[in-house]
Amino acid sequence: MPAVSVVDYDPTWPAHFERIAEKLSYYLGLCGVEYPVIEHVGSTAVAGLKAKPIIDIIIEVPDAHNVELAKEALIHEPPPEAHYKCIGDGGIRGRLSMKIQGERVVPGQSV
Repeated sequence: MPAVSVVDYDPTWPAHFERIAEKLSYYLGLCGVEYPVIEHVGSTAVAGLKAKPIIDIIIEVPDAHNVELAKEALIHEPPPEAHYKCIGDGGIRGRLSMKIQGERVVPGQSV
């Protein structure tokens, strides 16, 4: 099992989220996904808070049809090193979790 590291707040995390959100918006738009918001959530979204250096994001969609469209968009539209993998609902009905594949993204690194 990989070690979990908690680090000091990194002021580049919000900008890193914005770069990821722009790309997600592009991929979702290619597939006609309706989504009212892409949000930065979790500990890296709280200024000054120590956190695991992982940018957590929620993409809100209005219905199950758009969930499927979003899932397909994130699996198939990004380049191979940036494809997402569906990892299930985590026991929460109506939620779908996905994780980026390929090399690990580090804050401050271009996504």
